[in-house]
Amino acid sequence: MWLLDCCIHGFFMFLIVQIINVVQATNIPSKVIELNDKFLQVKNDGLWFVDFYAPWCAHCKRLTPVWEHVGHALADRQSLVRVAKLDCTRYTNAASALNIRGYPTIILQFSEWKRNGERKKEAIIDFAVKAAGPIVGIIENVQQLSQMRRNLKEPFFVYVEGSQDAQLLELFDNYSSIAEMLFWSTRFYRAKNEMFPKAVPIPEIPSVLVFKDNDYLIYKKEEGSLSDWIHSERWSLMPLVVSTNIKEIGKMRILVLAIVNMVERRNGTTQVGKFFSLVTNAAQTVRKDSYLSSIFQFGWLDGNEIANNIVLGTVNQPGK
Repeated sequence: MWLLDCCIHGFFMFLIVQIINVVQATNIPSKVIELNDKFLQVKNDGLWFVDFYAPWCAHCKRLTPVWEHVGHALADRQSLVRVAKLDCTRYTNAASALNIRGYPTIILQFSEWKRNGERKKEAIIDFAVKAAGPIVGIIENVQQLSQMRRNLKEPFFVYVEGSQDAQLLELFDNYSSIAEMLFWSTRFYRAKNEMFPKAVPIPEIPSVLVFKDNDYLIYKKEEGSLSDWIHSERWSLMPLVVSTNIKEIGKMRILVLAIVNMVERRNGTTQVGKFFSLVTNAAQTVRKDSYLSSIFQFGWLDGNEIANNIVLGTVNQPGK
């Protein structure tokens, strides 16, 4: 009996050791750098994308696997951005020096700019890629522009280059300054006039264009400042409105919101799908009217949580 117990005990010990070996063998090395207080000495060396967290924070724990994915995704792209994390309860000097007041706080160390936005993997990666690249990208050829118009779902702006005259360069300086403020959410490019097909005639050089919703618009000075125009036109016909962009979207125009379900809105046979189609048609009609389009911006909410925090009452989601 004693021999049998020893054999069984030995078997289970062997099994446990083998399981541990398998787990360790399949454990993927982290691409997220663990920081300490010495980060303050190197924070301005290159691009750092840092998650400042506390071990007890529930939101931080939910972000952990997402942050690991971000680290691997940017490493796979050979990005210049270094993804890191810092435990603020251990390294209080760094947390205090960087004025970390809440958890988790995500900071891109780029002119001390803080990131307050969606904490989904795709949104974080997209932000980091935009931030790591040039603030104003260069369109090299017609094929690149054509591909961008097909593939980019978000609006993007293009400065059409003119001569090097100082008075004309003032427009580009203004354009660059706006790009520096909005590079984290909007794409900005520059290109020579010959990069544009005949279907996109440029009335004067230099100019600024926005490509969105399978169309394009050209900035006109009589419409107001370039800054106001870019802030107004950087949204698509019906963007998804979330807690982190609702103030920006509603800053320049009156916001008209459709409350729908993200999945059902794609099904035109459902009540939600028909409602979403109706609102989209209304947005398209408004877009065609220059006066109305200067006043109203349409968008949609996934569910009624945000709407209930805005209005003084409860808004029922269509179809429920």
